Amino acid sequence: METDITHSTYNGQPSIEVTMCPWSYFHMFAIHFDATTFEPMSNVRPEDVAKLPILKAQVEEFANDYPARLARIAEISALPVVYLRLGELPEGGRSYNYREGHSEAGVSCYRAYQGKGVLYLDCVDGCDPMVMLGGSGATRKWYIISGDVCGVGSDGEPVLNNAQVVKKLTRKPSIEVLFAAEHPAFWSWAK
Repeated sequence: METDITHSTYNGQPSIEVTMCPWSYFHMFAIHFDATTFEPMSNVRPEDVAKLPILKAQVEEFANDYPARLARIAEISALPVVYLRLGELPEGGRSYNYREGHSEAGVSCYRAYQGKGVLYLDCVDGCDPMVMLGGSGATRKWYIISGDVCGVGSDGEPVLNNAQVVKKLTRKPSIEVLFAAEHPAFWSWAK
């Protein structure tokens, strides 16, 4: 069984959510634990009662790692922000959304923090890195681009007006993805 642990909220209160996926994402379920006492806040299914001691230990370990994660996030947030484009800039300066059959407001890209040999993709607002990194993204040319953020694309990615290539990446950097639970703004309730 796959288990994912993240900070969340439950009925407006800070919580640590444990999502369990026994064999299919269509059957996943979650238990919310109080972020301070580590006691369950949400209903616990009868078949999960026996797992509570193990889950509580995992939740406590996750919570105790918070200072180290926060320090790492502060380091990453201090890095220069760049925009990563997979594929050449589209003619006319607007990406096309084939799934929905319309042009985006500008050029689709990813916001990232640039480290030495690594790009930290900022997927805090819900953009899905697999949309660009999976499939054809693996075979496309990669570029660092600049421009003016003019909106959000249909996959949650930023789109830029006046996009220009800053640099063609001849070697693909290592990629790390930052999701909402790893972003300083998400942690503001814990301060």
